[in-house]
Formats: sequence, structure tokens, C-alpha cells
Amino acid sequence: MKARFNMASMSKFALWCALILMLTFTLLVYISPSTPSIQSSVLGRITDRIHPEGVLPLQAVNKDQDQETDSLPVHVNIGSSKEEDDSISLLNGSYPSKVSFMNAQKEIQKRRKYNMERVCKKYHPNPETDMAKHPPWNVIVDDKYKLMYCYVQKVACTNWKKVFLVLSGQYNSTASIPQFFTNREGARSLKSLQSYPEAERRHILKTYTKFMFARHPFSRVLSAYRNKLAPDSTFSRAGKWQKKIGTKIMSAFREDAVELRVARQNFNMSNYDLSFGEFVKFIYTPRGQKNGNKHWRDLHMSCLPCMIQYDMIGKIETLEDDARYILSVSGADKVVSFPSAEGSSPTNSSDPDLIQKYFSTLPRNDITKLYNRYLIDFLMFDYHATVDDVLDVR
Repeated sequence: MKARFNMASMSKFALWCALILMLTFTLLVYISPSTPSIQSSVLGRITDRIHPEGVLPLQAVNKDQDQETDSLPVHVNIGSSKEEDDSISLLNGSYPSKVSFMNAQKEIQKRRKYNMERVCKKYHPNPETDMAKHPPWNVIVDDKYKLMYCYVQKVACTNWKKVFLVLSGQYNSTASIPQFFTNREGARSLKSLQSYPEAERRHILKTYTKFMFARHPFSRVLSAYRNKLAPDSTFSRAGKWQKKIGTKIMSAFREDAVELRVARQNFNMSNYDLSFGEFVKFIYTPRGQKNGNKHWRDLHMSCLPCMIQYDMIGKIETLEDDARYILSVSGADKVVSFPSAEGSSPTNSSDPDLIQKYFSTLPRNDITKLYNRYLIDFLMFDYHATVDDVLDVR
């Protein structure tokens, strides 16, 4: 009798324990925030398709430790996610037929869009806006081949504009279109989504093949600096950029700010020495973000992929194959091929050795802040970056 009583008591005790554990778990689920704040300082830990972010506030890092590690050499390695690396490896191989190439590209696009949709769903980084009423300014359209392209500076946009100039019938070949003309008179002659009545915009957004291109944020930042603001830039109009923006950045981070502002009035290239580190600091500070220059503005803010359902997401890292696929799907490959970078203003800023050369001069803390600055782009377009143990993103 006593044994049965003890057994019954133990059973009741176990049942109560199980119920308490279930209630505790339920409360934790509902009380805990579902997503970390985008505005918080975050170190991302990116894996395969979607990125379960690890959170490490910069404030938690000891200041003395910062000073010690800042003086140590930094190794930077940039690339796509492991899944994307596998895809790039596949694309660099030879295909027995066009069908096999198209099928492989179709699968890659599925993964890219899947990742983007999940990141959009989690973060909702853009406000709810009717794109037919308020389309982005940087979207061009070709009605014959039913293509809609959102272009972003420093992401092969000049060559894509050349393609659209050929598709519009203004030129027979991309090779005959001057670089300067493409981004001036040529760009203005192309049809923008904004130029259509609202009803037609809705039709285009629903039925046309919509695409945009992305680029690793670190590579894009380096490209903007080398092309527009570096003292040794070979860009024909770099002087205007250096005088207008470069000297402003220099005066923001140097003690002789007053002298620099005076010197700006009589700009002299021989005294201009803006460093890459100063440019990076400018970008991640509130002042730089407020500047919002389109050459280093966030990709997701430039083309609003959370509000426009793009059919294709291209990447600079797989530019040739992505362009071939887009032109093939639309049938435009019959009249135009994607042009090479020859004749443009290449900065080779995707070269790993060049990236290492520039980023190794930066303190770890600055690289971390730059990463946080472009966190949503890193997640949305499935890029990773490793900076020793500071940015441990695998």
C-alpha cells in the first residue's frame, strides 16, 4: 500500500514538473523579442542560405583591448556564402548544352530569391510603399524585350545602360558607345519607370522580367574610393569629386580643419591626400550616412527588393553568367551581348590582393563598424566577410 502511494506521488510530481517546464518555455518564447534591432551594433555570423545572426555589441569590447588589437595586422577575406561559392565553381565549368546552363542558373536564382525573401520577411528594412505610385528613380525599362532593370552605381551599371541603348535601337553595338555619353545623354534617352503612367507601371511591375545586380559591400566601397576620391585616381573627373567631397571628409577627421576648408577654395591636387581609412570612417558615421551618395548607398535602399519582386538577382562576382542568363531569358541575346569592362573605369576592386592591401591598413574596429553599416546588404545578398576573429563570419 505504501509502495503504491509513493509511486502515485512520484507520478504526480513528474507531471507537475513537466507542466512547469512547458509553461516556462512558452513564456520565454512570447516574452523574448523575435528579431534583434537592425539599429543595434551587430556582428553577423552568416551560414549557408539564411543567416542566424550572432549578437556582439561593440560596447562590450574592452577599450584597452581595442587599442591593442588595432595595432595588429588584419587579414580580410571576402566572398559569397559557401552555397554561392559552390555555385560559382559550377558556373566556371563548361556546359554540354545551353539547356544545362539555363537549368543551373535557374536553380541559383531560386536560392538567391529564397534568401532575399527570408531576410525581407525578418527585417522589413523598407517602409510599405506602393511602387507603382512611387517608383525608384533609377529603374529603366525596355518594352520590346519586356525588361526592367534597377541600376546601382559601382555595380556594372554603365555596361547595362549600354545594353539598353542597343535594345532601344539607338546603337547597333555596345562597343561603339562612349563611356561618358552612356552616363549622360545616353542615360537620359532611356525610358525610366517613372516616365510611365501609373497603370502602365503596374503592368510593368507585374509582367516584365525585373532584375538588379549586387556587389560585395567591401569591394563596392573600395571601388568608390579608388574611382572617385583616391589621390591616384585615373578617373577623368576625379578632381571635382575630390574638391567637393574628398576635402570635406579630410576636414572632418583632421585637426587642421579650418586650414583645409580655406585650401578647398584653391584646390590643389598636390596637397590632396585623402586616405582610405578616412573614407571608411566617413561612410559609417552618421554624417556619412546622411550624405547618402548613390555610389555607396546601401543596395537594398537603392533598389528596394523588399517591395519589388525581382525575377533575377545578379552579382558582380558572377557577372558574365548572370548577364548571359538574363539576356537569354528575355530573348535579347539575339541582338546584343554583355560588353567587357574594357574602356570603362575599372578599379580592380574585387581583386583579393588589392582588397587585402587596403583593408589591412584599417583598425579592426573600423572594419567591424563598416560591416555593421552594410549589415542588411550582407544578409540580403548572401555575402560573408572574415576579419580574423573580429568578423568571424563563415
